Amino acid sequence: KQWYQRRVRELTRDNTQLLFNAIFALPTARVERSICVQLPPPTTRLPREKPIPVEKPLTKWEAFAKRKGIQKKKRTRMVYDETAKEYRPRFGYKRTGSDKEQNWVVEVPENGDPYKD
Repeated sequence: KQWYQRRVRELTRDNTQLLFNAIFALPTARVERSICVQLPPPTTRLPREKPIPVEKPLTKWEAFAKRKGIQKKKRTRMVYDETAKEYRPRFGYKRTGSDKEQNWVVEVPENGDPYKD
């Protein structure tokens, strides 16, 4: 088993050295702090696995929007809340207008009508 591993290691080292010798026999150029090799143009054209995708036709809405110049607008997550005088999330925890929901109980004064707003 050891002789096999040693032989494989020797072949790997020799073939790697041959590969590097062949690469650095090509014209080189210094780019910043490294040496780059200019590879020759490819000789074999590799086929694609799948055909080039066909461009899909626009939907009716996309065609209409393109004709009219309508663009999709991204709504921001944060909105300025006038009552709190700060930016708050549009929805979720501590959202805009959540103070109204917290004060849902209103005390009725002694001389007021509880059935009247």
